[in-house]
Amino acid sequence: MASSVSSIERYSNLIEVFERLAEDTSRWVRSAAYQNLGPFIATFEGHQVTPKLIRYYTSMVADTNSTAGASKYGDSEIVTYCAFNFPAVLVTVGSSRWPELSETFLTLAGDLQWRVRRTLAHSLHEVARILGGSVAESSLLPTFELFLRDLDEVRVGVIRHFAEFLEVLPMETRERYVPILQEVQADSANWRFRRLLAKQLSKLAVIFSPDTTTSVILPLAFSLVLDPVSRVRTAAAQGMAVLMMRLDELPPTTPATEDGQPSDSTLAPISHVDSTTARVIALATEPYFASRQMFVLVCEPLVDIMPPARFTGMFLNPLLALANDKVANVRLAAALVISQKLIASAEYRDHPEVKAAYDRLKQDTDRDVRHNASLPSPSQSSSTQSSSSSSTPAHSIPLINSNVDNKT
Repeated sequence: MASSVSSIERYSNLIEVFERLAEDTSRWVRSAAYQNLGPFIATFEGHQVTPKLIRYYTSMVADTNSTAGASKYGDSEIVTYCAFNFPAVLVTVGSSRWPELSETFLTLAGDLQWRVRRTLAHSLHEVARILGGSVAESSLLPTFELFLRDLDEVRVGVIRHFAEFLEVLPMETRERYVPILQEVQADSANWRFRRLLAKQLSKLAVIFSPDTTTSVILPLAFSLVLDPVSRVRTAAAQGMAVLMMRLDELPPTTPATEDGQPSDSTLAPISHVDSTTARVIALATEPYFASRQMFVLVCEPLVDIMPPARFTGMFLNPLLALANDKVANVRLAAALVISQKLIASAEYRDHPEVKAAYDRLKQDTDRDVRHNASLPSPSQSSSTQSSSSSSTPAHSIPLINSNVDNKT
């Protein structure tokens, strides 16, 4: 209702309606009113949200664990609604009114119910964005650190948005939390957390200083690319491609002596671009099929973000060679990249070796490989869908099948 009326009517009439419902004799009515208070506040212009309305919202966390609190609100879980709607309320009233909400935030962060803390953990990065770097650093870091030591059900929220939260903070503050990345990567018992880090590699590649990027993020990326769990490796492919392009911006490193001191100028500086490119290309000839498959997965985003001349000179031939790999799953991935990326690109489709590999894959002995090679390119799919009267939605095509490690 609030979103369907004018701002004047909302301010003049609906606040009074809410107040009557919040004091209703029925606990079910009171509960429904408070459950919808956050979305109700979000319909206002910031200056229209009265201090009294904010007090109604902040009172949702007061005494909620007591019998009296449950009786007042009609639902002892009302604090979960408060936590869920916290970012919406804050973005509506603005960071200037953070003092009115900060105590409620701290109460939610320390709530005994892990579901409440989990809700806040998943939105902590949004709160940081609203507050800005300096306020986030002073007000949110203690909670961030608290959640990192919490139950896995809570930790998952801050780890999922780790890069987004750190991005808001000053550079020197971000780098204090680099060891957390290494701890998560080293946790062999929880591959899902490693997958969450792998999915953030694209952002992690650009938010740290050059030294941290080369000394920590680059080794982390290779660890994730070679992870024993297929879903972690697959998630890391996009980030590795972005990281390789980020290395273009970094200066070469002067080699160090055995005691760790910078060497003299007689030794050539180490190019991180060249060494990383060589390590990635080496994956294409590794004995273990998953490494060769990983090379294909890294090439998929590189086709889009790397200059064609550079990709052709460094990656194209090793990629096309894997169209003849003895393992069907490697050819399966290669077929999809060639049909969906190279053949779809004007820069590569007329290359004779690309066309030869494409034709060969369409005649492959494996049915799934033939299927991937015969898929229409994205441009062809869009053209077909726009001219078709069918209402069947298009489905995204996975780069590899879900049983990639079992198909040999």
